[in-house]
Amino acid sequence: MIFITTLLVVLVLYGLFMSPYVQLFGKYPYKIDTTEKIVALTFDDGPNGRDTEMLLDVLKRHNVKATFFVVG
Repeated sequence: MIFITTLLVVLVLYGLFMSPYVQLFGKYPYKIDTTEKIVALTFDDGPNGRDTEMLLDVLKRHNVKATFFVVG
């Protein structure tokens, strides 16, 4: 029961937060016009020691810039 209540609260808060954005700017941004050859990747799974280190190693090896958001 707690899980369902928490899920509903999260969904309602998400809807309240995103609604003004969509009303002001239209659809969610999925494409940005640019002449540069760039790609933005997102990883929606939390960090863990092994996988995060492997990802950081690959990024470093290929000289890829990255931005990480830490929640909490």
